[in-house]
Amino acid sequence: MNFLKKSFLALLCMLNTTAWANDNVQHQLQQMSLEEKVGQLFFVRPEALIGDSSAATLLAHNTGTTKVTHSMRKGIKRYPVGGVVLFGKNIKHPAQTRTLIKELRAASRNSRLIIAVDEEGGTVARLANNPEMQVINVGNMCQVNSSTKAYLAGHRIGKYLRDYDFDMDFAPVADVLVNPENKLVNKRSFGNDAKTCGIYAQEYIKGLHDYSIMSTVKHFPGHGGWEADSHIGLSESLATLEDLRAQEFVSFKKALAGDTEAVMIAHMVFPKITQDNVPASLNRYFITDILREEIGFKGLIITDSLGMEAIVKYFGPAEAAVMALNAGADILLMPNDLALAYKGILEAVQQGRVSQERLDDAVGKLLLYKNKLK
Repeated sequence: MNFLKKSFLALLCMLNTTAWANDNVQHQLQQMSLEEKVGQLFFVRPEALIGDSSAATLLAHNTGTTKVTHSMRKGIKRYPVGGVVLFGKNIKHPAQTRTLIKELRAASRNSRLIIAVDEEGGTVARLANNPEMQVINVGNMCQVNSSTKAYLAGHRIGKYLRDYDFDMDFAPVADVLVNPENKLVNKRSFGNDAKTCGIYAQEYIKGLHDYSIMSTVKHFPGHGGWEADSHIGLSESLATLEDLRAQEFVSFKKALAGDTEAVMIAHMVFPKITQDNVPASLNRYFITDILREEIGFKGLIITDSLGMEAIVKYFGPAEAAVMALNAGADILLMPNDLALAYKGILEAVQQGRVSQERLDDAVGKLLLYKNKLK
């Protein structure tokens, strides 16, 4: 994609109060059924599309599908999802990966299917940690000590993601390592200086954009201050809003200046701020009041995986999906039960618990970015 065209469209998105307010996207929305719109909200693992007991078996044994099957084609027609996220267990070797991506897109009858991956570098690198993929791992971000190195990390990752025809990277991490004992982001963070973290994240994004790879800044409002891991349970922060504004928000604001397409929201709870135990990923205060209105972010807002224990221990698939959408999230990432989450959103819209305007706003933002892809 032409860089000037990309920059112009990014500017257009920023200038519009409603990101999808252009004729092309409005026409697309008018042509879509309610079921198609609801499907677009979800980014899922390939296994979620299988739709029978074999999917649960694959996940239970920590294995994954490496090819598109007949049942997956049926699944993607039934649940016309907006994107698919590949993990290491889906990626075996170059030819297989290219075929998988090509066939996933061919199975989607709606707007272009976005293919995403967690490719930060270092410990979180689904392609680079597989020697069969023949790419060099850029290393952990804790080792980056200059803007140039941050840019080169994004540039090198962007190059091989483009070569394999990915669209979106769930990176960079903009979390500030406030607590050095934090095992979740200690090697993934650019360090403990908020301004530096934000500047390096911004440079990393520039590198991804060299190859038109969409970036995702994570994990807002900040996962680096506390030790709990939301993969296995609820992560509580005792930070005040003043604490976040003085530290984490400094990094995220700098990172967002890199014109990132998306921000991922953490499953963190902040009882001193919200006086409840609703995670930021489902919380309107953090998503809409802070990220949208105070910070002014106009792009896509993605939940962290809704299949993490921090969510599934406390919320049902439908409940979590509806809460996240109503809170202002645009993409619902990997619910632990796609069928129930999809049905939950569909019924919520039909019953008026989710407004048509909120649904169209979320889907419209995604379509705007999809229209920019090759």
